[in-house]
Amino acid sequence: MAERHSTARTVLGIICEVLAAKKLAEAEKWYQFHSDGTTRRKSAWYNVLISIKEALGDGGNQLETIMLELDLIPENEKADQLFKEIAEMLKEKGGLLDQWIAKTKELYPEEEYAYLLDLIPNGDKLKFSKLSQGGAVTHDTCNGAIKLGKLIREHIRKCALEEKIPESQILVFEIDCWHHLRNIWIDEMTKRLSIRVKALVRDSLERIPHKWHVGTSLKTLLYAVDKEFALACNYPKGRADKFENMMWDIGENANLVPITQATGGTRQDTVCEGAQALYMNRKYYVQFLNHVIDSSTANILDSNIFVHLTCKEIIASI
Repeated sequence: MAERHSTARTVLGIICEVLAAKKLAEAEKWYQFHSDGTTRRKSAWYNVLISIKEALGDGGNQLETIMLELDLIPENEKADQLFKEIAEMLKEKGGLLDQWIAKTKELYPEEEYAYLLDLIPNGDKLKFSKLSQGGAVTHDTCNGAIKLGKLIREHIRKCALEEKIPESQILVFEIDCWHHLRNIWIDEMTKRLSIRVKALVRDSLERIPHKWHVGTSLKTLLYAVDKEFALACNYPKGRADKFENMMWDIGENANLVPITQATGGTRQDTVCEGAQALYMNRKYYVQFLNHVIDSSTANILDSNIFVHLTCKEIIASI
């Protein structure tokens, strides 16, 4: 049964890829191209999203974002290599459409089914030139993403010229992702907040043992909390298994909010995503650490988090 479920997931994944490619191939114009990456288990993963306009019943339209690729794993994270693999991925998705056409011809060779072929677009309809007339390339604000955006924008222009689209009609925007910009602003605010809190509790910090590594950075605190309490139990010195048992004992009234990928690499949104969860979970963390601190098994990570989460100034900054 497990093997059947695994096969079903694989088949369903391929079907979703084909349908996404079909929808993009049918669209006359693409309005936005976006790619972003993250890190899982020390491996880079990238996605590719393309937006088209979807007609509404009242005669209007709205942007619809299609996830063309969810788990592109590049050979390396250099912009040139990423661009190469994104271009190859687009060709591969077009190849799926061509395979669909070939299979349809094989299964339904009769003339009466010829109309089925008209329902499947050719693979060459997946092309960057659909972004050439007012499309936008969006990306985050790191240097690698900016270079990748430039490479994609130049390739869009090249493809458009190869298709004899007049240069006067070629217009491609390149835009920083507003979600990333928001996180950069919040990240800078938290740095300033950390400086302010440090000035307020300077005397107390001097009395705390240095080996506990207590500071005022919310990002560092979130890293520590994720190591200690993340239910994936990835950190050897963490206590996620025992903490989970305590939460089960509390029962249905417990409302535990996960800390989002605090240790998943260099993330601009660590504090933005994690602060609310940290504030809501604080009572459970402190309740658990109260028992740990009183025991002989307490380690530096336990003491670090307990001091942070029982400090009024730190709580206020969260």
